[in-house]
Amino acid sequence: MIFIFGTSNRTKTLASGMFTCPFCHAQRPYERKSTRPHISFYFIPLIPYGDTTEFIECQHCHHAYDPAILSHPTPRLTREARPLADQLNTLKQRLQDGVPIEWALADLTGAGLERTLAIQQVEQAVGRGRKLCPTCGLSYAETRSTCSEDATALQSE
Repeated sequence: MIFIFGTSNRTKTLASGMFTCPFCHAQRPYERKSTRPHISFYFIPLIPYGDTTEFIECQHCHHAYDPAILSHPTPRLTREARPLADQLNTLKQRLQDGVPIEWALADLTGAGLERTLAIQQVEQAVGRGRKLCPTCGLSYAETRSTCSEDATALQSE
């Protein structure tokens, strides 16, 4: 007689809502989930063991985050909804004028451009060099010297 046993995780969805996904750099739907390991018999989870773990899952990119991500302040991602073509045409000038790279990426992905293509457009507009704000962590084109959010002096990456 053959017995098939092992372990598996049982996952439950606890809540859902909208949050700013660090990977997508945009407002995305999320699900708050909990998972707990179980001993399974014939692939059926039967006996729970171990601790329950909670996490936040982005429903767009499916990356998982610590639930503390929901307590982070939501950054100001867009100033106004603009057509994608307009954003692409003015991207270089907006980045040189002080729009943080993260906001530009959020604007482009929010307008429907895939994230990898948005990153390529930003790199084409300002190159790979960046300056970082030591206070808020936003990144800027190398031509900028101060953060547009808190006027902190930027540091080279």
